[in-house]
Amino acid sequence: MKYLLTIFRITLITLIGLAGPASGQGNAANGEDLAAASALEELRLLAEESFAEDDLDAAIALYRQLADRHTVQDEKTRVLMIVAYLEQSSGRHKDAVTTVRDALSVDPDYTFRAELYDEAMRNVFYQGQKLAVEMRSELAEEHIRKGNDHWRAGQYAEAGRSFATALGYQPDHPKALYNLALAHLQEQRSEDAEAGFQKLLALGDRVEASLQTLARVNLGHLYLQRDLAQEAEDILLQAVATEPSNSKAWSILGVAQRQQGKSSDAANAFRRSYELQPDNPEAMSHLALAYIDAEDWQQAVSILERATVVDNTNANLWLHLGRARNGLHGHGQGTSSQAIAAFENAIRLDPNDAGGWASNAAVHMAQLYYETQAYTQAVAQADRALAWRSDLVNAHVYQGLAKESLGDLHGARAGLETARQLDPTRADTHFNLGSVYYQLGLYDEAEAALERSLAIQANFPRATEHLQAVREARDRPRVTAPPASTRRGRATAAKKPRLGIRYADIDYAAIGLRGAMVERVEAGSAAARAGIRKNDLILKVDGRDVTSAEQLKGYVATRTRGSRLSFTILRSNVPTYVDVTLN
Repeated sequence: MKYLLTIFRITLITLIGLAGPASGQGNAANGEDLAAASALEELRLLAEESFAEDDLDAAIALYRQLADRHTVQDEKTRVLMIVAYLEQSSGRHKDAVTTVRDALSVDPDYTFRAELYDEAMRNVFYQGQKLAVEMRSELAEEHIRKGNDHWRAGQYAEAGRSFATALGYQPDHPKALYNLALAHLQEQRSEDAEAGFQKLLALGDRVEASLQTLARVNLGHLYLQRDLAQEAEDILLQAVATEPSNSKAWSILGVAQRQQGKSSDAANAFRRSYELQPDNPEAMSHLALAYIDAEDWQQAVSILERATVVDNTNANLWLHLGRARNGLHGHGQGTSSQAIAAFENAIRLDPNDAGGWASNAAVHMAQLYYETQAYTQAVAQADRALAWRSDLVNAHVYQGLAKESLGDLHGARAGLETARQLDPTRADTHFNLGSVYYQLGLYDEAEAALERSLAIQANFPRATEHLQAVREARDRPRVTAPPASTRRGRATAAKKPRLGIRYADIDYAAIGLRGAMVERVEAGSAAARAGIRKNDLILKVDGRDVTSAEQLKGYVATRTRGSRLSFTILRSNVPTYVDVTLN
C-alpha cells in the first residue's frame, strides 16, 4: 500500500511541476496583481500540504478553489486535471469524469500526456473527453439558436456575437461559420464575410452541398462588388454544378458573365434562373435585361409588364420597362408616352433617388425627348436628373445637345464641357463639343475637340468632314469693309437671302433616298426660326426634289428676301413639313 501511495505522489508532483509553480501567474504580463498572485500561491501550498498529509478530500477542494481563481485558461485546465486525477485515485470515478468533461469543454486543445497516467485515469480522460465534445456541441447549438433569434429581430451585431461564441465551442461548425459570415455581410464587413465563406468551403465534404452552394452564391456576390467578374463566374459555375436548381446562383452567374461581355452565356443563365422561378421579379428583370441587350424589345416589354404586375412597387422594374418601351417605340411600335409613363413610375417609387433609379429614369427621358425634338422637355429632364446627381455624364450630354438645338450655344457648351470633364474617353462628347465650338467661332477649340474625337474613335461618323470644315473656316481670310470715304456714292447691293444652314449631300441609292443633310443651324437664322434642326434630311423644297446641297443653294439664291419656301424633311424617319421665310 505504501508503495502505491508513493507512486501516486510522484505522479501528482510530476503533474504539478509540468507548468511551473502557480506563483508564476502573478506577473504583470498575465495581468494579475501581486495580491492575487499571493492568494493563488497560498492556495497551492495549502493544497499540496493537504495532499502530503493524505487528506485527499481537502486537497481536491483546495485545488478546485485554485482552478476557479485562475484567469489563465491553460493553468485552470491543468489544475482541473489534477483534481480529476485525485478524484479518480480516491475512488470517485464519476466525479473525475465530470471534472475532465468540464475542463475540456472550455479548453478542447489540452494536451493529455497519457504516458504519465495509469489505465484507469486514461479511461477517465477518454470518457470525459467524449462528454466534453457532446457538451461543446450542445453549447454551440444553443448559441446558434440565440443568434438566429437575434437575426430574426434584426439585431445583427448581437447575432454575430452569438455565432462567434458558438464557434468558440466548435470552431468548424458549418452553420455557425455560415451564419457568422452572413452577419458580417449584413454589417458590411465584406472582408470578414468573405473569409468566413472561404473557411466554410475549405471544410469540403464535411459541409452539406446546399450550404456550400449558399456560400458560393454569397462569395460570387462579394466578388462582383470588387469587380472580380471572372472570379465570380468561376465560383458560381461550381455553385450551379453542385445545385443546378438554385435560381439565385444562375441569376448572379448571369450578372458576372454579362459584366464580361459574355452576352450569350449571360442570357442562358438568366433564362435558367427565370425557368426555375418564373414569378420572381429579380429573375424576370435579369432576363429582360438580356433581351434589352439583344434589342429584342418585344420580349423585354412582355416580361417586364408581367413583372410590374407581380411587384408594382419595384422602381428598377419600371425603369427597365421604360427602356424596353422606348426601344419598341424606336422601331415603330408603341408610343413614347408609354415609355415616359414607365419612367415616371420609377421616379415616383424612388423619389429621393435612393437606388439611383429616379435619376437614371430622368436621363432616359431626356434622351427620349431629345430624339423626338422636344428639346425644352429634354433640358428639363436633364436638369431633373442632375438635381439628384451632378456626376451623370449622359444628363450633361443631353442637356448640352438639347440647348444646342434650342440655339443656346453657351448653355450647350457648358453642359458638354462638364460631360467631357467627367468622362474624357467618349468620342461623341468631343465631337458634339467641337460642333458647338465651331458654331461659336472658336475654331482652334473646335479643331482640338474633333481631333480628340478621332483619336478615340478613328471612324467616328462625319468627324473628318467637320474637322475639314473647321480648318477651312479658320484659315479663310476675313474680308473687311472699305473705309467710309471710299463707300460714298456707291449703290448698296441687295443682300442675298439666307437660310442659315450648313448641309452635306446624302445619296442612299440603294434605298432611293437623296437629299441634303443639315449639319448645323445658325442661331437666329430663318431655318432656326422655322424649326429646322440638326440632322434633318431635306428631301423637297416647294415640291421640287432636292438632289444635292448645291442644287438647294442654287434654288434658294433665285428667291428674294421675304420669300416663303415649303420644305419636306425627314426627321427621325418621320416625314415633316416646314415653311421657312427667308431673311
